[in-house]
Amino acid sequence: MTFYQRAMTKKNIGDINGAVFDLTNAIKFNPEYEEAYYARALGKSVNENYWDAIIDLNKVIDLNPNNAKAYTLRGMTKKIYLNQNPNPECSDYKKGCDLGDSKACEYYNNQCR
Repeated sequence: MTFYQRAMTKKNIGDINGAVFDLTNAIKFNPEYEEAYYARALGKSVNENYWDAIIDLNKVIDLNPNNAKAYTLRGMTKKIYLNQNPNPECSDYKKGCDLGDSKACEYYNNQCR
């Protein structure tokens, strides 16, 4: 079982800290592991470690500028973390929407127009 697979098993049983730990190890072995960064960002968000989640999401977007879900999650995380105006999350919602994420379009249309 790989670190990523073990992390997903831990996440599924509610061991978020263990999942984040294993995802960190997966990234050490493959610094270009987009899915591991995204999953780790989710775990960090659940643990309310928003700043580090944003950093991971930035890496996901660097690795794959077309990852619509990364823009959406980064926008949601920025909204929680930054909680300021003008809505900094709107550019991420817009990009996610442009890339085809219907949830991002919903957030953009409801919160940014």
